[in-house]
Amino acid sequence: MTNHLLISVHMPKAAGTSCLHLFEEFYGEKLLKDYDDKILHKPIHIKRKDALLSLLKNRLNTSMYSKIDCIHGHFMPIKYRFILPKRAFFITWLRHPVQRLISHYYYWMRETSFSEGETLRRKVVHEKWSLERFCLSEELRDIYSRFLWGFPLRRFNFIGITEFFDEDMRSFSEEMFRSDLKIKPINLNPNRDEKIYTIDDTLRKEIENFHKKDMVLYEEALALRLLRL
Repeated sequence: MTNHLLISVHMPKAAGTSCLHLFEEFYGEKLLKDYDDKILHKPIHIKRKDALLSLLKNRLNTSMYSKIDCIHGHFMPIKYRFILPKRAFFITWLRHPVQRLISHYYYWMRETSFSEGETLRRKVVHEKWSLERFCLSEELRDIYSRFLWGFPLRRFNFIGITEFFDEDMRSFSEEMFRSDLKIKPINLNPNRDEKIYTIDDTLRKEIENFHKKDMVLYEEALALRLLRL
């Protein structure tokens, strides 16, 4: 299926970096890295307006991507909703929202160098947010829902689940590349030995309730995965 345009939505801390390394090796110069939208650092109405403007631009000028075989990065998929629809193959990875948030927090606290446009990240680091404040902040509420505005999960051709990384990567690589490409998760927390982060059960339930839209999306993704198996 390599004659398709692969459009890969990189959710923060959900196996996207591992995919990026695979795509860099496989596609080379035909890979477009789209990390310029800074979705987490803009007001919701600005993000949606920008995505719709990009959708229109891409719809009117699909030739811009004639030499591109893969687009990967932090962007809202609606941005590429109508780009070469007969060839487009949409993929993303989701992770349990609580685990994704905790991983995201420790990553920002561990990797303290960032670009000028990452205003929220600067605020979190400079103000030394606690894990609880991070996970229960309006600024970071329901990240999946923000990325996927206007683009339901059923429109994706493949949704990987980070908790089943090996199985799902095998399934995806066989479907997309007709081979079982062996890659390992990248960008892991070097200070953590366990497979999952453990937190107080009361806080976990509070986070799940606060991010209930993302919890619904995650459960839907799990259901879609079962249908694929």
